[in-house]
Amino acid sequence: MIDNYRINMRFIALISAFAFFVMNSALAQFEESKISKVENNETAAYEAKIKSFSLTGQGLYGQTSIDEMSSLDIRAMLQGAFGDPTKTLESISKEDNFRLGKAIQFEYWFFVDDPISDEPIPLIILDFTGPFGKGVTYGAASKYVDLMPQIMRTFEKALLEAKPAKFSDYYFSEQRMKWYQINSDGNKHQVKPIKQPSHIKFN
Repeated sequence: MIDNYRINMRFIALISAFAFFVMNSALAQFEESKISKVENNETAAYEAKIKSFSLTGQGLYGQTSIDEMSSLDIRAMLQGAFGDPTKTLESISKEDNFRLGKAIQFEYWFFVDDPISDEPIPLIILDFTGPFGKGVTYGAASKYVDLMPQIMRTFEKALLEAKPAKFSDYYFSEQRMKWYQINSDGNKHQVKPIKQPSHIKFN
C-alpha cells in the first residue's frame, strides 16, 4: 500500500509539473515581445553581439498591413514609435570606408526580447530605395524564424498605435544620380532634389 501510494504521489507530481510547464509555455505565446531600439552610439556593441547570428528576411514579409504603405509613411510612424533612426545617410557618411553604393535613407536597429527565446533577437529595418517606394527591408536572426510572425505583429502594433512624427532626411539615388531632401510633418511629406549637402562627404 505504501509503495503504491508513493508511486501515485510521484505520478501526480510529474503530471503537475508537466501541466505547469505547458501552461507557462502557452502563456508565453500570448505575451508580447518587447522591442528596444539601438542608439547610434551603441552600434559597435550591437554588431559585436550579433556576430554569431545569420540574418534573414524569411518570415518577416507579408505579415503586416504596413508592407503596402509608402516608405515615407512608415518612416513617420517609426519616428513616432521609436524616435530618430539608429543610422541615417548623414551618420553613415562619417564612417570609415563608406562608399556611395551603401547609401540608404535610414536604418533602425532593434533587440527584441521575446518570452519564448532565451536571448535578445536582433531585428534591423532599413530603406534602400529612399522616398520612392513601398515598404521597407527587414533582417532578423534566422534561428528564430518561427517567431517572426509574432514579432512582426508586435512591431506593427507599435507603429499603428504611435502618432506619426515629423522628420528630415537626406537620400542619394544612385540610379538617378541625384540628391534629395525629405521633410515631413508626420502626415505630409515633401521630397525635393538638391545639390549634394556640403556636410556629407564620400570617399
